[in-house]
This record gives sequence, C-alpha cells and structure tokens, in this order.
Amino acid sequence: MPIWVGEVDLDATYDGPAGLGTNAPDLSRYGFARVLVRRRGEPVGLVGLDLADMASSPGTRWLHALRVHATDRAVGAETPAPPTDLVALATADLPGLSVVIGTRNRPEHLHQCVTDVLAVLYPGPIEVIVVDNGASTSATADVVAEHFGADDRVRYVAETRPGLSKARNIGLRLASQPWVAFLSDDIRVDPLWALAIARGFRRADSVRAVFGYCPPYYLDSAAQQDFETLMGWGWRNGFAPTLLGPTDPGDALHPYRLGWGIGANMAFDTGWFREQGGFDERLGPGTRTRGGEDLAAAVAPLLDGRAAAYEPAVLGWHADRYDDRTFDSLMYTYGLGLTAFLTSHLVRPATAFSVIRRIPHGLGALFAPADLPVGDPALLPRRISRRARLSLIAGRLAGPWTFLRSLFTTTPPTRSRR
Repeated sequence: MPIWVGEVDLDATYDGPAGLGTNAPDLSRYGFARVLVRRRGEPVGLVGLDLADMASSPGTRWLHALRVHATDRAVGAETPAPPTDLVALATADLPGLSVVIGTRNRPEHLHQCVTDVLAVLYPGPIEVIVVDNGASTSATADVVAEHFGADDRVRYVAETRPGLSKARNIGLRLASQPWVAFLSDDIRVDPLWALAIARGFRRADSVRAVFGYCPPYYLDSAAQQDFETLMGWGWRNGFAPTLLGPTDPGDALHPYRLGWGIGANMAFDTGWFREQGGFDERLGPGTRTRGGEDLAAAVAPLLDGRAAAYEPAVLGWHADRYDDRTFDSLMYTYGLGLTAFLTSHLVRPATAFSVIRRIPHGLGALFAPADLPVGDPALLPRRISRRARLSLIAGRLAGPWTFLRSLFTTTPPTRSRR
C-alpha cells in the first residue's frame, strides 16, 4: 500500500520557512503516513500513523490533528533542539557555497533540484554548477538555458566522458566558494539546508565535511519501501547532530563504518577536498564499480586526521521513484560499490593495514546485511525479498574483482597522507 510522506513542526508558533508541506493526503489512496517531526525547523524524529485515525480530521483540522498525534508518538521527539537556531544564522556573516549537481538525462529532476537550491535561506553567495555527464540528448542543456539562462548564479558544463566522479571533480575544480556541496539531481533540498551546512562547518575548526539526511520523498512503490527498509539513508544515525573524529574506541570498524556520508547530499571544505584529489574516479556510477565514490569521500577527512559533522537538518528529500522491476539490480550495484570502495583502500599502502585488521569485525556486516527492526508499518513497512538480499551479497562478492579490473583503466586520485 502506498505510504504518504509528510512533515510537521511541533512548535505551533514557528514561522520559519516551510518545507515539504502538510496538506491532508487522499485517504482513498493511502493507508499509512510517515511523518518527519521537527521543532523550530530541526528534524527530531519520525512517526508512523494509521490514517484511519485521522479520517475524522479533514481540511483545516488536519494539521492540528497531525501535530497532536506526532507529539504523542514521535520517535526521538524529546531530543532537544541544538543551541544555535538555524533561522538565526540567516543574518550571520557566512562564507559562500558552491553546489555541484551531476546529472544525466533527467531534466525534470534537475529543474526541480536547481530551483530548490536557489530558493534556500542563506545570507552568503550561492553558485550552482550543473555538470551534464554523458548526455544522449540536449534536454538538460535546454532546461538550464530556458529556466536559468538569465541567472548568473547557475553555470552549465557538458562532460562527454562517463562517470559521476568525473562530473563532480569538474564541478570541484570550477567551484569558487569556500564550501562546496554535492547533490544528486533527484534531491529536493529543505529551505534550511544551506544554513545547516554552515552550522556543521562551524562546529569545530577541524571539520572538513558535513553529511546530511536523505528521507524518501515518496513511499509509493514496493521498491521505494524496500530501499528505505534496507538502506535507511541517514535515519539509522538518529536525529542528534554528531561530530565524527579520526578515532572512535567504541567502534571496531571506524572510520569505515558505513552510513554517515551519502553522496546524494554532502559538503566539503573546497580547498581541502581539492588537495585530497576529490572523488576517486575509479569508483562511482559510470564506472565498472557503479558506486562507492561517496563512501571513499566520506572517510577521507577522518583518515586525514580531521573531523566531519553529521547534521540531520542538512535535509534533502530523495525524490527518485525506484522501479520494482530493477530493484534487485539496484541492490547488486550498492553491494558492488561497497566492497569496491573497501578494496580501493586495501590496495593503498597508507590504508592497507587498517583495512586488514578490521576484516574480522567486518565480515559479518558485509555478508549478513540486516534491516532495521521492523515495528511500525508506516516507518518500516516490509522486509525485503530474499532475492534482493542475495543480489546485495552477490554485488559485495564481486566488488573486489571489479575494482581490481578498473585499476588498469583509470588513474588513482592523489590524496594527502597522515
């Protein structure tokens, strides 16, 4: 059954910028609702609702009823808001932000993504760099020219060589602002997104990366629900802002623990990331490995002795509509990218030993992937099929050999060493 996705702010007096919206859903179509709960704009938890409980609250009563239900049942809603109010940062003196969007043959997604970025609340300069990667038509170029051609904040670049990492590195080289964010073209950013990036960088002088949270914009299909059940892009990490350092004595897999950095929504110190070589062009969509480039980028600051910040308020709704027919292939791709990324560090002299000594701790996680506990049907509606799980494991088994093949066709990145 399709699940309605929405959000609600528990502070009825909050008059900050609106996000996803809370209009009443079509109750004839949806049986459940999955609601992101916020306080003064800050994500603090999730709540699943049986919409039968809301059927008697039409029209203007819907928002009040939703707020009442969310207050009673929100997961983690007791989390206190961070001390720095995001809206207050709108009047601060903040550095500029470059936003790189790699895209290929998805002009409708791109149009919405760029529109959302240009509408965020932010006092500093923002530039958007669209890198059209291996396009088979002129549709993306036409959309940028038609809708943003007169806006000097938007720059279009065509790149014929396939590979998302190549596209992102082109954007990194062109970025003119101190901070650079990378978005997938199917991300719809929250109005407070850029301010939350700024807060992440300001948490400590050593922060070189800020990672965001990517909830699903749709949970209409079985594949979308399966993806959220297995991958949980960000909400596995909870809703408390977290500062990640080079070491974590309580985690045997750190810094190779997965799930913090999501390539669809992450930001870096521009100068530092350039020095690191940017994204590994042997990894990612458009290469044999199909993924893993975001995982490598996410561990880079920690391997360099720096810090990274996880900010749930760096909120980007993931609007891709996963296809039920190709979900097994998608799982294979994610598995392939994971072990390709790990192999890229295994063959690097500076990190080989650190990967080897984590192997005993990591084998269970690699080949026995676990869902989050299934409880509320609107939060985690289903367990994915055995076939999809086997596809994920098959991809993880193939990743090392696939990466080793790619060594003969691409050049490794130049990265600093600790």
